[in-house]
Amino acid sequence: MAVSRETRLRVLIVMALLAIALLVLMGQLLRWQVFDRATPLAYAKRGEGGQVQETLEPRRGLIFDRDGILLASNLTTYSVGASPNAMPDEAYRRRFAEKIAPLLGQDPAAVMEKIADTTRVYVRLEDHVSQATAREIADLGYLIVTLEERSQRIYPRGTLAAHLLGFVTSDLAGYRGSYGVEGFYESVLRGKPGSGVAEPDPWGKPIPVARAQYTPPEDGKNLYLSVRYTVQHIIERELAQALEDSGAESGTVVVLQPHTGAILAMASLPAYDPNRYAQETYESFIDPAISKVYEPGSVIKVVTVAAALDSGVISPDEILYDPGAIEVGGSPIYNPDKQAYGQVDLTTVLGKSLNVEVAQIAVRLGPERFYHYLRRFGFGSATGVDLAGEVTGGFKTPDDPEWSESDLGRNSFGQAMAATPLQVAVALASIANGGLLMKPYVVQAIADNNGHSVTTASKPIRRTVTAQTAHAVTRILEKAVEQDTSLAQVPGYRVAGKSGTAQVYVAGGYHPTATIASFAGYLPSNDPAVLILVVLRRPQTSPWGSQVAAPVFARIAKQLMVLLDVPPDVVRERVTSSSTAVVVQW
Repeated sequence: MAVSRETRLRVLIVMALLAIALLVLMGQLLRWQVFDRATPLAYAKRGEGGQVQETLEPRRGLIFDRDGILLASNLTTYSVGASPNAMPDEAYRRRFAEKIAPLLGQDPAAVMEKIADTTRVYVRLEDHVSQATAREIADLGYLIVTLEERSQRIYPRGTLAAHLLGFVTSDLAGYRGSYGVEGFYESVLRGKPGSGVAEPDPWGKPIPVARAQYTPPEDGKNLYLSVRYTVQHIIERELAQALEDSGAESGTVVVLQPHTGAILAMASLPAYDPNRYAQETYESFIDPAISKVYEPGSVIKVVTVAAALDSGVISPDEILYDPGAIEVGGSPIYNPDKQAYGQVDLTTVLGKSLNVEVAQIAVRLGPERFYHYLRRFGFGSATGVDLAGEVTGGFKTPDDPEWSESDLGRNSFGQAMAATPLQVAVALASIANGGLLMKPYVVQAIADNNGHSVTTASKPIRRTVTAQTAHAVTRILEKAVEQDTSLAQVPGYRVAGKSGTAQVYVAGGYHPTATIASFAGYLPSNDPAVLILVVLRRPQTSPWGSQVAAPVFARIAKQLMVLLDVPPDVVRERVTSSSTAVVVQW
């Protein structure tokens, strides 16, 4: 039977293709066994022992604000490595460096330096290479190049809430959260790695189909903060404007919900970009709101007056005498304006911020009761906020060998003691909350990837003063703002608050002109939605908290009343009256 011409042609084509394939195979065998023999040997050494232990990294949990806006996420990147011992000669290394360096954004000389040691099986060329670049590198076809998938932490809002969030470092030891929420909740966000045991291929890579044991990773949990993005944006914008207007070198703003302890926003400027933490200085990572102390100044007069009222040392309507100067423990104490005010009530004491009268009140209290109340308000101990790096601050007491009665006088108006802005905010929030000190928190809920979540419950710490005392102090602060701190007033809302002006302590004493100006207030005063603390360090336009910090408080408060949908006082009172009338009618 004759074979057709077409059949013979097909047979010849098939034989030719087989011959080509055989030649390619022989070429590869010749390359690996003769010319490039070191490459597969280098990879084979990684898999000696017959098995490869593979760690399966979990995905780090995400961070959202209270309304679900993404604040911290993950980006898949690649770590690029190479095997210098598999490169046959200098010319090969140079060609390799010239091809791969532009893709890594490096100079060929830098790559040559990394691969100079030809005894090394593996060197890392670059971390966090994008997926697009990784594809270009893979297209070069180098068997001596490895591309290891990695996860890079990114913060889509840039510097916003940087101190609150913290950042994630990455090095040979892995990933680790530092500072803020990232540091405090590291074990929650990190998750648990899985593992797999597999047979290696000639390049030391695990063969998935041969895996004998496999434990899947457990991804990290997601965090939902009590912080609201819009509130955070407002306070950072207003704080930046305040620094520009006042010439202050830095500043901090804290916004709390007095009834729950939830932190709606907290910011300090200057800040940093957590996406570029490696380019920042260590000092920029420290959160001044919780990790730096200052002398809070006259804001502490609220605590002194509250303690005296609560212990019965003075009464809300008592008239006191202000001589303009006194000595406590041998140290002279003057009012800020060096004036004597004679007969004064408590509204004038706090409105005019009279050091002399507050010191006299502290003397009447006595050291034991005064420091007892100072501790009850949380000073000298951590607030327990769920952020990494909180410090306690402190003050001397009669138990300290260096304490003297002069410390009592100075402590009464916030001098010679150290506190963080958050401690001050939490202490005054207890007055706004009817005398109940709440534990502050930043994380509202923790959710896993199965839809299960745990919500943070408000946690009362202790009672600082009775509800009656807190109410009396609120009325005094409300009148003090009306009479003496017009720049803190918010149209339509009654504000209870107190300014503070503290001298800056330097080696050998206090700076002659530098101050820390502050204002802490809450509104609406009869049912506070927020407490806001503004701290400006070393303002230049005016040293007084009532002049530079109070207006910042008012601007922030005005916007928050609209944002949080808090009706003006007249509307709320009308609704309350209507509700009461209906109850009576029924």
